This record gives sequence, C-alpha cells and structure tokens, in this order.
Amino acid sequence: MHNLTQLTILPNGNLNFRLTDEGRAHYIDNNEADAAHPMLCDEDFFLDYIEPYWCNGYSIVRPEDIGALTDSLLISDSGQDDNGKYPDDMKVWYFNDYMLVSYMDALGSDEGITFTLA
Repeated sequence: MHNLTQLTILPNGNLNFRLTDEGRAHYIDNNEADAAHPMLCDEDFFLDYIEPYWCNGYSIVRPEDIGALTDSLLISDSGQDDNGKYPDDMKVWYFNDYMLVSYMDALGSDEGITFTLA
C-alpha cells in the first residue's frame, strides 16, 4: 500500500495519524465493501494503514511484553534487541479510547486517531 496516513508528533508528544487523500478514498471504498462487518479485524485494518511507520522507526509492542495493563495497541519508537529486550528509554503510545471507538472509525474521523504518550 502507498502512504494512506500522515503521522504528526503533537507538541505534547502524542502521535496523530490522519488519512491522506489516497487513504480517505481507500477508507471510503473499504467501508462500503465491509459495511456488513464493521468491526471485523479492526486492528489488522488499522495496522495496514500505518504499515509504513511501523516498518520504519516505530514498532507494535504487545502489552504483556512490557507489563502494560491495557488491551490497546501499543506503538513504540524502539524494537526488541537480539535478546528480546526493549530499551529502558523507549517511548510507548496507546489509544486511550480503544474500548469505545474502533481504530478505523477514529482514523476515519476529521481529527484522525491520536495515541497518547505513556
């Protein structure tokens, strides 16, 4: 996929993803096609949209790997080292409203989706 999203680091350190024009068209097409299954694989769809970032400088962290007490997707600025350890100084972001709003609905909004710096 091409760049469907634009990443902005906000002044408070939070991460905001918004759809590009191409991303908006793709989002509308997929929403119409998947209207019968609105929450099906929501996280997987969202990860597809942000793939250029989590392959280049950011990574997805499993909450249990760092002792986080959440089921939100976690985005980090670091990956694991060769021993499976994360650096102590890594930054981690989470989606605070993950239980209330789907990742894709938040991404598709005018404001985009914001991940809060932990």
